[in-house]
Amino acid sequence: MSGAANLDIEREILEAVKALEAHYGPESFANPESVFTRTSLGSAPSNRPDFNWRCDRLEQKGQVKIVGRNVGGGFGITLTPQGRERLSMPEDEFRNLHRSISNHTTIHGNVGNLGQTFGSNSPVTQYNQNNPDLSKLFEQLFTAIAEHPTATADQKAEAKIEAQQLQLELKRPSPNPERIKTAIAFLTAYAEPITKLIKHFLPKDWQS
Repeated sequence: MSGAANLDIEREILEAVKALEAHYGPESFANPESVFTRTSLGSAPSNRPDFNWRCDRLEQKGQVKIVGRNVGGGFGITLTPQGRERLSMPEDEFRNLHRSISNHTTIHGNVGNLGQTFGSNSPVTQYNQNNPDLSKLFEQLFTAIAEHPTATADQKAEAKIEAQQLQLELKRPSPNPERIKTAIAFLTAYAEPITKLIKHFLPKDWQS
């Protein structure tokens, strides 16, 4: 199945979970059987393993949360902030962002080297959302979050989602400066040297 088709089915699952949450309330967990039957996979019971696999993939991407896996073999599904973020934009826009993020270059070295490369005090007058150096900084940010010495697993997961949302926001045609400021302020607690460098790529009125 093509990548686009996979993303179409992912979207179907997210939309189904959203619809069930709207019906039963935001604190509820969607029944997987109800989600399954609302997707194109639900036309054949034999597709259930494929559906379960796709739910696992969405959880790995941070777009859904799955609970109760060990209770009678079933589970419940709810959307995460990142899943809601995906549904807030057209799928074509998400796919463009998805491709861009998937193509990020892995960078080696530490934050000190990055500071020397980019110039920690160098002025940046033009925001370029496709700047490869900015992409490299996000790779470092994700690593710093994962390796934070005192944060709990839940805190790291929350910080990772916040970083992914910041990355998506910066790639929007019209980024929201207030959301960017809030995200950077939150992430500074996990990786201040990196967030300081990220700020240098942003317009000055986005940095305060």
